[in-house]
Amino acid sequence: MAIIGNLLKRGIKVGATVQQEFSSPFDLQKATLNKLLIKARNTDFAKRHNFLSVLKKSKNEAPEYFYQRYKDAVPIVDYNTIFEQWWHRTLAGEKNVSWPGKVKYFALSSGTSEAASKHIPISKSMMRSIQKAGIRQMLALSNFQLPG
Repeated sequence: MAIIGNLLKRGIKVGATVQQEFSSPFDLQKATLNKLLIKARNTDFAKRHNFLSVLKKSKNEAPEYFYQRYKDAVPIVDYNTIFEQWWHRTLAGEKNVSWPGKVKYFALSSGTSEAASKHIPISKSMMRSIQKAGIRQMLALSNFQLPG
């Protein structure tokens, strides 16, 4: 076990030296939202909610207008509404509904909404994102004292 702990520590130290420089959370969130809107811009959901217009109009404006334009364009809805309007088509195999391409996987969840079982679309890019987050969490271990 000590060997695994030592290898883990070394890998984490190497990863810590490669970490990105500090950016404000506001800037990181804006950049992330911008990337997501660009990636999804050709989906039916994006066309319905004018993602291209949000992107174009916000290009030369102060950053806070970007969020406001997005909030104005995309309503907040519950699970049942998004499923009835969009995700049922994805579950039926339709492409480019709310995310580019065809979604092959669905998480089956239960919870507080009226539906007994909820199908949550899981795209390939979402799975990659989850994997990256796991790696980042491992690299963050360099901030802690590990036994070994």
